Amino acid sequence: MTKILYVVVIASGLCSYSQNCFVAVDALKGAYEGGCKKNKAEGKGIATGEDLYTGNFKNGYPHGSGKYTWKNGDWYEGNWKNGLREGKGTMHFADPAKSDKVWMGYWEKDKYKGEHEK
Repeated sequence: MTKILYVVVIASGLCSYSQNCFVAVDALKGAYEGGCKKNKAEGKGIATGEDLYTGNFKNGYPHGSGKYTWKNGDWYEGNWKNGLREGKGTMHFADPAKSDKVWMGYWEKDKYKGEHEK
């Protein structure tokens, strides 16, 4: 009598599945590579749609540190909370007509608050 033992190892934390991973920001919906939890972008990842985001995700939103590039070439690198700029970061403007091409400082609910944390 021969006994056969099959061992199946599932390492979902080591692989990412873009087809089942939801990205909550409409402008980032398209292709996603990275961590996934309960079918939502979670952990480090890259989302490419109309815009591009590389960084940390939580519940499908940019959350933690990351870099977001808009289709017009503007980009922000810094902290995020639930898909909004939050905390310390730097905003770069691609439009050469802008006199203030870089804003460095602190953000609250996606609004620039200034160079110093208040």
